[in-house]
Amino acid sequence: MNPLRVAIWAAVSSQAQAAKDKDSLDSQKRDGRLWADQVGGQATHVFEVPGQSRDHIFFHDAAAKMDAYARLRRACEQREFDVLWCRSRDRLGRTDALIAQVEALVGNAGASVYSALMPSPIDKPSEASSIYMSAIERAQSEVETVQRVRRTRVGHKARVRNGLPHGGPPPYGYRYVRDRNGEVMRLAPAESEAGALHLIAEKYTAGWGLNRILQALNASLYQPRRAESWAKTSVYQMLRNPIYAGYTHYGELETKSDLVEPLWDDETWRAIQRESASRDSGGREIATALSGICFCARCGHAMVHGRGADYEYYRCTVHAHKSFTGRTCHPNNTRQTKIARALSSALTPPIDGADIEALIQDAAPDLAHLDAERERLREAVRAIEEKRKRLAIALADGVMEAGPYRAADGELVERLEAILARIQAIDRKLASQPTMEERATAVRDLLAYWRESDGAWLLEERHKHELNAILRQIGARVLCEDCEVVAIAFTG
Repeated sequence: MNPLRVAIWAAVSSQAQAAKDKDSLDSQKRDGRLWADQVGGQATHVFEVPGQSRDHIFFHDAAAKMDAYARLRRACEQREFDVLWCRSRDRLGRTDALIAQVEALVGNAGASVYSALMPSPIDKPSEASSIYMSAIERAQSEVETVQRVRRTRVGHKARVRNGLPHGGPPPYGYRYVRDRNGEVMRLAPAESEAGALHLIAEKYTAGWGLNRILQALNASLYQPRRAESWAKTSVYQMLRNPIYAGYTHYGELETKSDLVEPLWDDETWRAIQRESASRDSGGREIATALSGICFCARCGHAMVHGRGADYEYYRCTVHAHKSFTGRTCHPNNTRQTKIARALSSALTPPIDGADIEALIQDAAPDLAHLDAERERLREAVRAIEEKRKRLAIALADGVMEAGPYRAADGELVERLEAILARIQAIDRKLASQPTMEERATAVRDLLAYWRESDGAWLLEERHKHELNAILRQIGARVLCEDCEVVAIAFTG
């Protein structure tokens, strides 16, 4: 009688853990061979997974990334073993779906899976007890995956609340400052890279598009870390990364940090956010000084620039993107000359009459609703924190078991984080508003460009960036409907 052919599956969750894990690859291979000897078998294959960095769902994806799965498939196709030994079924994959596919592949090859954690008769893999134990182990694996993801998220958020990035290498432009034990203490600017961030901010707020900024970066002495030339996506992500303004973030959670030396001051960060909001899309340069201040009166969405055969116009964004989103609105193709004429007429009385202070006051947006919402949210935060205190007391007094306490507290924490994220969004909105001094400066700057005309001064190509910045700082909003300008406001 031929000896039992045993294939050994040895796996650890990550390469970093391979050196720390007491149940190492070597210990698993050793125990697998020992088991093969005990049952009078022979170890014919060893499949090693030195670290799974992703949660694969499909077997063919795992086989494409990790050699052990590809070799296992070939061995099953050739029916080269009788039993696949593993420490536990969660070593076969990080997801229940992948574990089930491995078991199905082995079963179709006429072999069986033997788990040292929950052993079952290897000659009766289809018995109810074996099926139940397999299901239990797979369920445990899925639960552990969920808990691992949760622990990772909690750890990342804790780092962010403490003022540090949630992990990984330092962002471009920074270096880690560590203590004697190698722990990260703070982020400091990297002298060889920080200049690139200053260049990006300066050119972007001056109205440059990403393509022009890329040309400037590639012509400079600043080099990207892992590429020969700069990429548009990298610059785009930098412009939206609050770390450069001194904020650490993870998902919706954002915290002003004392451990990150900002490369952009608050004024620069506000200018970047306003510039981003004014552009039609992505890193595209503005078309005219009217970009970002024209809105559809029917749906409230911004309008984008377009070109016809004989004239240029602004049209409703919702209607422009209807083929992608399925949402429709009126085309609202309002000629830009018509918008410029109406806006110039609205600006002329206060400027020509030197009533600049009145325009400054009109340009101050009413943000009372945001203040009120923030106060309501803060009340909700206080209520949740009080509930968490009551839960903790109930646990300490023995009125509540640990399991229900963790579930209830976890739900409250998720609600709390969502509310705090909304408060932070409101704070960012308020912080991005120009100050009264900035508005006053912007209104006075209009005098350098304004001319009593049909609005042509608003469409001059050479001044479009300067004028657009001024119009946004004074809160200009042009509302259009049915291809006509129906209202002009200076409320931000």
